Parts: sequence; structure tokens; C-alpha cells
Amino acid sequence: LGISTTEFVLQNRTVTGQFFADIGTVVAVGLIIGSPLIIYYMWKFIEPGLYPKEKSGLRFSAVFATLFFMLGIAFGYLIITPLALQFFAGYQISPEISNEFDISRYFSMITFWTFGVGILFQLPVVIYFLAKMGLATPNGLRKSRKYAVIGCLVLGAIFTPPDPISQVLVATPLLLLYEGSIWIAVVVKKKQDREMEEALR
Repeated sequence: LGISTTEFVLQNRTVTGQFFADIGTVVAVGLIIGSPLIIYYMWKFIEPGLYPKEKSGLRFSAVFATLFFMLGIAFGYLIITPLALQFFAGYQISPEISNEFDISRYFSMITFWTFGVGILFQLPVVIYFLAKMGLATPNGLRKSRKYAVIGCLVLGAIFTPPDPISQVLVATPLLLLYEGSIWIAVVVKKKQDREMEEALR
């Protein structure tokens, strides 16, 4: 990305800080690796109570929810987290104030950024269910596109160093998610219209 590395100091200010950071890392990695299995068992739990038509739709949603979550985790950890750390490690209001981060807060912020982006990448899945309930329409999403663009650029500006390349790098996947959500809403709307026409025949 053409960004110079900024070094910073990690400190442990509590007796159990390093221990819980170590345990927390193991738990977080376990949740990420085990998320497909967790979703699978959740699916097997609710599957017996569903109609055949509902099963096909939820099976599709479960697969894509897992896929987008893993993509979001990867994007959050490999792109967002390094850029954000680079920005905050180099941010100073005075040269006399050095940046030394507590390991507990450091771990919490990395976890927040990583899982937060993973959840953010669930937008297409959320839009799918909202569209099926009639709460999200293609036209409504298209009208809100300009606000989505501004929001994505603002997020890119907040979590990245002050250069346009990093901002665009963060904002582009978020915009693609939004455009993909519009396409999903279109597909759901067309399917609902066909079902309505068949029911009226």
C-alpha cells in the first residue's frame, strides 16, 4: 500500500493481562475456525421445524452467511486492522506524547475490528431476509445508494491513514456489498412477483 511502518510499544498493566490476551486469542481463533460447524449445527437444530420450501431458502442463506462472514473476517484482519493500527500508532497530538498500547485494549480492538467487519459482511444476507419480508426493496436501496457511498468513504477515512488509496481500498468492498445487496433484493422481488402471478391465475 506504500505505507511506512510505524512501530509502537505494547505494555501489560494488569496481573492477568497477558494471560487473558492469550486465552482470548485462542477463543477468537477457535470461533472463527469453528464458525462453519457452529452454523451447521444451528441449521440441523431448526431444520426439522421447517417446510421444504423454507429449508431451501435457509440452506442458501446459511451457506452464504458462512462465506461472507469468513470473507469479512479475512478482510478485517488482513486489511482493516493493519491500516487502523498504522493510523492510530502514528497519530500524535504532540511529539512529547508517545503511543504505548495496553495489551488488553490492543487485543480488544483487534477483535472488535475483525469480528465487526465479519458482521458487516452479513449485509447481503440481512437484505435477503428484509427483502423477503418486504422491508427492503430494490428501489429503496437504489435511492439510498448515495448515502451508502458517503458512509463507506467515511468509514474508509476513519479507519485508514490519510491517503486516498487506503480509503478506496476499504470503501470499495463495502460498496460492492451494497451493490450485491441491491441485486439480491431484485432477485427476491422478481421471485415474489412470479409467485403472486401464479397464485392469481
